[in-house]
Amino acid sequence: MFAGAANAVGTTIGGESAGAGNVISGNLLYGIEFGGIGSTGVVGTFGALTPPATVLGNLIGADATGANALPNQAGGIEIFQCGSNHVIGGTDTTAGNVIAFNKGQGILIDPATDNPFTFAVGSNSVIGNSIFSNTSTGVWVKSGVDNQVSQNSIYSNGGLGIDVDALGPLVNSNCQSNTSGANNLQ
Repeated sequence: MFAGAANAVGTTIGGESAGAGNVISGNLLYGIEFGGIGSTGVVGTFGALTPPATVLGNLIGADATGANALPNQAGGIEIFQCGSNHVIGGTDTTAGNVIAFNKGQGILIDPATDNPFTFAVGSNSVIGNSIFSNTSTGVWVKSGVDNQVSQNSIYSNGGLGIDVDALGPLVNSNCQSNTSGANNLQ
């Protein structure tokens, strides 16, 4: 599934009601790729902000039971090409996705890839998902700013659970004076 380099404003993949989720598995690349803007922050026709692009209640890299591997070959979800304001999961119990068994990352947030502009992009949210048994990192925030990774269950991945900036662990310090990097190295 490719939400496009054009804006994906208001796109919903899956849903929170029974049977609304999809099985997005067994693909040659990523299960889902998002590029462009997921929400404009502009007031629409009826006075509400445009809704963000959301991924809710899906099985990504697993079969219909959620227990068996049917991996996407590049990874579960990729946000690239100026990708900003996308929401993967949510705080309601039925909003979370199962992102498991994928080759590569469960989720890759890299909006600077193929970004023709020089401004910072980001503000993506990964909330309330089960991210496990992917061959690389659970969530890799490779570029962008203000990306939120919160309230997920991330375990048993081949790499770090959450990785920020370069793939692999960063050197720890008690006073991080250098904040140039993905998510300001936070």
